[in-house]
Parts: sequence; C-alpha cells; structure tokens
Amino acid sequence: MLGRQRDLERVRTGLAGWLARVLPDARDVEVSSLRAPKAGVSNETFLLDVTYRVGGQPRHERLVARLEPTDFLVFPEYDLERQYTVMARLAGTGVPVPRVRWLERDPAVRRFLLRRQAMCDN
Repeated sequence: MLGRQRDLERVRTGLAGWLARVLPDARDVEVSSLRAPKAGVSNETFLLDVTYRVGGQPRHERLVARLEPTDFLVFPEYDLERQYTVMARLAGTGVPVPRVRWLERDPAVRRFLLRRQAMCDN
C-alpha cells in the first residue's frame, strides 16, 4: 500500500464502534480478520468480517471498507458517494456488482463506504 501504513487495530475498533451505532438493534458487534487486499491503490481498502446478533440470531457479513484517500491520489477527483450511488443503482439490474451496505459522509469521521465482498476480492 502506498502512503502511510494504518494502525489496523485502531481501524478495527473504530469500525466496530461505528457499526454498533448504525446497527442499533445489534448486540455483540465484532470486526475480525481485518486486512488489506493484495491489489488496489486508488483508495485505502480493507477486507473484514463482521459478526453481531439481532434478536438473538447470529449474523455474519464479509465486507470491504473503502476509505477516501488522504495522502496519495490516483485520480484528481475522488467521489465515494458517486461510487456508492452507482453500485446501489446497478443492484438488481443483472450487472454484477457487490451490494453496498453503508456510506459515511461525515468528513470529521473520514468518508468511507462499506460493501459486501465479491468473489474477486482477495
């Protein structure tokens, strides 16, 4: 990964706390297996597993976190909201696109999106 290396434990705990807030009915929210993929430099990307319970039922999601770049820009403009919107609109059209789950727009937090992992993510 280009740019500075991120403290993965800090990213993990930050995402777990954020997910606990956006999943108000969820209990025991845990983020595990946080890692950087082998490819991709246009943004900071992390693969992760999320487990939680809703109404006593266990849930598990394999997600991708894409963080807005701050120190190394491949593109002159980087628009995570547009990426999120395009993927959301393509869902159900027959175009293979991963399901987007959440978009964080607050720059004070750091803009990012979470989507489901696809077969090609590694």
